Amino acid sequence: GIRTFAYGQTGEPEPREAMLNDPILKRIGETHNKSTEEVALRWVLQNDLAASLRPSGNFGRCEGEECQVGLSRQVSCLEWELTKDEMAELN
Repeated sequence: GIRTFAYGQTGEPEPREAMLNDPILKRIGETHNKSTEEVALRWVLQNDLAASLRPSGNFGRCEGEECQVGLSRQVSCLEWELTKDEMAELN
């Protein structure tokens, strides 16, 4: 079948303010000590969708520690899960 791929799970080319400030994403993020971007990425992954993991929203044009921190934060989304109730709320 055809697989959906999220090139920019929080918007392109930069994260959308409406998503970053979404009260549901914020509340769920606070519960898990995660950012709204991390919650959005985790939702994508738990819906069995593929996602592009980039170090920043500027299409990989970052350097040094900024890239390492960005990639580490996104890869850490593989280490936790949203609850069934949280997934239902986000769907």
